[in-house]
Amino acid sequence: MATPHVTTTPSTKQKYVGRLDTPAGVRLELARLYTECRRGQEDTRTGYTLALMLGQLLKAMETSELADRLEALEAGAAQHTPPHLRRLG
Repeated sequence: MATPHVTTTPSTKQKYVGRLDTPAGVRLELARLYTECRRGQEDTRTGYTLALMLGQLLKAMETSELADRLEALEAGAAQHTPPHLRRLG
């Protein structure tokens, strides 16, 4: 009995990619990618590579958000510091 031919070339059909500008959007894209890999609709090597990229994107978002929050905290603390102590810093 002959085995069915399975192609490993990328599909010419464009895949939908959700919005990746929020952590929730990246999470949804990771879930979609995981589902496609589990169903055999996406090559696991490609899925692994894309998941790593999505993880880096998420990490960059978290770092940027933390930097913004720290800057806001520091600005608020500077406003509440007495003038004679501001000169010391």
